[in-house]
Amino acid sequence: MKAKNALAILALLVAVIILAISSKCSAASNDVVNINNYWNGAVAYADDDVSHGRDYWQTPKETALTRTGDCDDYAIAKYFTLLATGIPESRLKIATVVYDGGIADPSLHTVVLLTDERGTWVLDSIDREIVLLDQRRDIITVMATYSNAGVKWHHSTPKVTNTPAMWKRMLANKAVYMKDAKAAYNTRPIRVTWVR
Repeated sequence: MKAKNALAILALLVAVIILAISSKCSAASNDVVNINNYWNGAVAYADDDVSHGRDYWQTPKETALTRTGDCDDYAIAKYFTLLATGIPESRLKIATVVYDGGIADPSLHTVVLLTDERGTWVLDSIDREIVLLDQRRDIITVMATYSNAGVKWHHSTPKVTNTPAMWKRMLANKAVYMKDAKAAYNTRPIRVTWVR
């Protein structure tokens, strides 16, 4: 009987937590929250220098098949899955940001930005909670954004010079990447993670 009550309390607690997280962001419909959580849980971090020997942007299919990637691979998979589920392209951007997580010197990091009537929300592989960009104290500045309009540099002298070509390849194959990202997301296994 105690185990049954404990499970009921745990299920209620999980439901309350999910409700609290999704209510923080009007942009965070169940689809947005689920997509963010899916890719964060399905992919293990792997540095490009180790995996590919260079900076490389994986397609959503490559990320889904290998179940590994770095921050730009998480962002690309989320971006194309969000597009495939009907989020307007005008509301989405991939962004290269200067990130200071307090562990090492600030570094470049890639996230998805989703804009709605309340502001710009961050979908991230490090801080998995969807919050407004201006509430993220660990994001120092946005260096560049990638959207259907192309690449926009927000600071002079970009350090990563091959990103416009990689983004151009992504846009050229958008329909395929949307299909692959949505297929990976739709075939996800249902998992329950227990917290100890």
